Amino acid sequence: MKRLFLLVALGAVFPAGQALAKDWSEMTESEMRQALYYDPGNALGHAWLGYLLDANGNYDEAAAEFRQALLIDPDYIYAHYSLANTLYKKGDYPQAETEYIRTLRLDPDYAEAHYGLGTAYYMQKMYIQAREEFHEALRLMPNYPEVYPEQGDFMVRFLSQ
Repeated sequence: MKRLFLLVALGAVFPAGQALAKDWSEMTESEMRQALYYDPGNALGHAWLGYLLDANGNYDEAAAEFRQALLIDPDYIYAHYSLANTLYKKGDYPQAETEYIRTLRLDPDYAEAHYGLGTAYYMQKMYIQAREEFHEALRLMPNYPEVYPEQGDFMVRFLSQ
């Protein structure tokens, strides 16, 4: 409650306080950076900034924000998973593989991470491992092709070869 009062009070005095009082998903990049200036130890804030930067194609900056979130909270599963996706988009498949594996150590039943690991293996021409991960993704989420049509189509085509 004290923190909420402080945030509201800051919002009345400083524009950055208004950013701090907002939900991360509603903030602009500038507002996120302002909020993190005042609360640099906020893993969720660094992850949200990473998501935004990734969506804008700023993969190096996004990876740095996800890594910062992980320095604060090493078990932050979504930061590991998002970092893996960002590294994959950058074409750094070995590092993406590492982060997908870290994600799966935290949650072995994360179907999307199995799919991501499968694609990282596929891009490295590690087809046996890719096949195993795609099978696991489908075992965990049999409706994967319906939930993620493009990914599911690729996975089903690969597994039918």
